Amino acid sequence: MIYYAREVQVGDIVIGGNRSIVVQSMTNTFTDDAISTTRQIIDLAKVGSKLVRLSIRNTKDVQALPKIHEQLKQKGVKIPLVADIHFNHELAILSAPYVQKVRVNPGNFFILKSKDELYSESDYKNELEAIGERFVRLIQECRRHGTAIRIGVNGGSLPNRILQRYGHTPQAMVQAMLEFVSMAHQEDFHHVVVSIKDSNVIKTIDANRLLVREFIKAGYDYPIHLGVTEAGSDLEGIIRSAIGIGTLLAEGIGNTIRVSLTGSPVKEIPVAYEIIRSSQKNYIDSSLNQKYLNLNSYQSLPELNLCSNYEQVPLVSSLKDIRMLLVNNPSLEGVRVSNDLKNEVDISIVLGEVLMKFPLACIVDERENLTDYYRLLFQVTGRNINGAEFISCPSCGRTTFDIETMTKQVKNTFFSYKGLTFAVMGCVVNGPGEISRADYGILGSKSGYVHLYAHGKIIIKNVPEREAVKLLKEIVDRETKYHSSSTASS
Repeated sequence: MIYYAREVQVGDIVIGGNRSIVVQSMTNTFTDDAISTTRQIIDLAKVGSKLVRLSIRNTKDVQALPKIHEQLKQKGVKIPLVADIHFNHELAILSAPYVQKVRVNPGNFFILKSKDELYSESDYKNELEAIGERFVRLIQECRRHGTAIRIGVNGGSLPNRILQRYGHTPQAMVQAMLEFVSMAHQEDFHHVVVSIKDSNVIKTIDANRLLVREFIKAGYDYPIHLGVTEAGSDLEGIIRSAIGIGTLLAEGIGNTIRVSLTGSPVKEIPVAYEIIRSSQKNYIDSSLNQKYLNLNSYQSLPELNLCSNYEQVPLVSSLKDIRMLLVNNPSLEGVRVSNDLKNEVDISIVLGEVLMKFPLACIVDERENLTDYYRLLFQVTGRNINGAEFISCPSCGRTTFDIETMTKQVKNTFFSYKGLTFAVMGCVVNGPGEISRADYGILGSKSGYVHLYAHGKIIIKNVPEREAVKLLKEIVDRETKYHSSSTASS
């Protein structure tokens, strides 16, 4: 399966075709603070970001866009800007003249029914027609100004009409995409880039593979933006991003990428380039890739450990090596990792998806400096749960609290809470959806305040951020002790 994307012009850069993979990021400043936003755009450009996305929350943010362009011009920085829109399609229309691309989310572009209402066939059709009317207005405005559109589907904010039909599945994400792409296609508007992301790495990979199959079937050829939403912070986020983005790039899927790491967006850029480098080194030809994709993944996987004195396992030094081994023996027991895989990104791309789908029980790598990395890799891939799991968004201009500090506090406080998942989310775009899949969560509400969640529901609103982790710990301790005592007595 080979996917050739058309070229789409975004300002002075081209996404797709045979062009280089475009690395991009997103500011986490308030966009209406034109000085701070411009400064961060320049910082991103200096480290290699070729495209920068800005949160557009209101008309003040729209009004700041010309000021930002002027300040960039004065500094001699020429870089395409993307307006990131959620919940208000009118802001997308207002932003189109001032940016080179507008990103819209099918999950919240326009909604007729409230969250808990069921959709009949006529409701579904009526909502799509209402969306179509508004989306066509955006297309017309973008056509007028030469502005591209990114249709960005997020697993954490799928439209309810889709969730009620397809559940939270790769098929749901692809269906949400196809509805919008077909509208653009009907309008003969092809200045389009698409993205499907989820915090679940396997869903991200599988959804993008399915998207490519559906695009080829329909005759669509739009460039694909890759990323893993809410990948997390530090090495944990790098591992998830390397697996989700690197696996797809190695298969020839993806034309532009963003690595989402909690904290300063500047630190995302070198990781993105490392993922590109490693994925290109591990490129898979379509014949081997198809044989690998035809394999059935395993539902029950054994616990995985680092092994020593396991001499009979084969050596792997590339993604090609391990996929060829699996094609010949899907129940492969273990592998020895070559020293040619020099860092965490290399190893994550080669082993990551395989560990999530196949029953390897032993990895041999005698490099002591990688022991902590492997412990985290096995945790992230669900193969050896030795602590809590954490999901956190990278933050953007909608985040109103210090999410990087709070994420570190949450990790330090709850690391030993084995088997529990904690989500720290900046805003309501993907926050409620991601937190609903975690055991406990923290979601930004207003400036300096957060909501606390347990089991997908708000339990305390508007907690000062400095008190949030301590209060959440009291709640978690109370519930887990209750759970432990009730389990012991049963």
